[in-house]
Amino acid sequence: MNSLEIQYFLTIVKYGSFTEAAQALSVSQPAISKQIRQLEAELGCSLFARSGRTLSLTEAGQAYYAYFQQCCFQLDLLKNKLEDQKKDGKSTIRIAYPEDVDPAYFRDKIQSAAAALETPVRLEFSCYPESELTDLLTAGKADLILTGNYPDTKSCALSVHPFSAVSQVLLYAASRPEAAGISDFRNDTFLFSEADAALHSNRNLYRYFPIFGFAPKIRFAANLSTILDLAAQDEGVYLTHAWCRGCKNPDYRMLKLPSEKKFFLFYTQNSLKQMPAELLHKLRAL
Repeated sequence: MNSLEIQYFLTIVKYGSFTEAAQALSVSQPAISKQIRQLEAELGCSLFARSGRTLSLTEAGQAYYAYFQQCCFQLDLLKNKLEDQKKDGKSTIRIAYPEDVDPAYFRDKIQSAAAALETPVRLEFSCYPESELTDLLTAGKADLILTGNYPDTKSCALSVHPFSAVSQVLLYAASRPEAAGISDFRNDTFLFSEADAALHSNRNLYRYFPIFGFAPKIRFAANLSTILDLAAQDEGVYLTHAWCRGCKNPDYRMLKLPSEKKFFLFYTQNSLKQMPAELLHKLRAL
């Protein structure tokens, strides 16, 4: 069970319709249906009863709806408590990272560096689409960004430090046999996000071809959720990295590739006003 499944469930109840809930959440109806099926499988019961066009909660659905509402209430109380704790004088460092990255792979390193500081700081981690990270930093809405894309540091005056090199992987549907190598995907469609505008030219896509040994068929999808849904349904394969949050999902298999994706930490001069220089020194040493 995860927060996304619960959010979808509560939104469907609010609107009384899978279609309207999908529109409100800006996701496809198959995506929201899949999350509810997963939630029902995990809970071992049906949450909704359908009669024609009428959608209603089952007895179990009503019980879980009340429970999830209470959980949301308690979560709001906790958020308020944490907001109050921010008034204790500690500096807050806002760290943004790509939405496809599982923070478990890097968060502990940064937290350990912060814990070793003489002056305590508070860390806030938030995920966003990769294409939005640089704008968040230059707009002062983040103090540090972790990104696998190398922004134009000349045009937006960013400082950069290498953070980690991670193996590239190919995610494909778990329903398929285990792949022996990249050539097994010669006839497959490779999925890329429309948000990554740099990939829209054949010139930029060409850099992937030596990895594959062939020119793959390309399909652009609206967002990461759509890409992962398509890959799980065996409607394409997703070239990503070993830190991708989909790598631990049983809906996928993973083929490790002989190439790496580099991640960097970026900050601006304005970030230095909020961030202790000692933290940057420790992060450089990671």
